[in-house]
Amino acid sequence: MKTRTALGLFLLALTVAQGLIALARPARAAAGFGIGVAVLSCSIVVLGGGLETRVATATLLGSLGAAAGLTALLAGLIRSAILKGSPTQEGP
Repeated sequence: MKTRTALGLFLLALTVAQGLIALARPARAAAGFGIGVAVLSCSIVVLGGGLETRVATATLLGSLGAAAGLTALLAGLIRSAILKGSPTQEGP
C-alpha cells in the first residue's frame, strides 16, 4: 500500500515539476526534488524497522516532500503572476 501511494505522490511531483519547467523555472524544479531527496535520506537514517519497511516508508515520505515542495514553489510563482498580472496577457 505504501508503495502505490508513494508512486502516486511521485507522479504528482513529476506533473508539478513539468509546470515549473514549462514556465522556464527548472532551478525551482530541481530544488523541489532536492527537498524530496533530503527527506528520503533523513527518513532512511532515522526510521527503525527492517530494510524493506524503512525504504518503503522513506520513499513515501520523500515523494510527499517533493510533491509538497514543488507544489509550494509553483503556487508561489502563480500567486506572484496573478498579483503582478500575467506578462503574456495583452490588453485590447
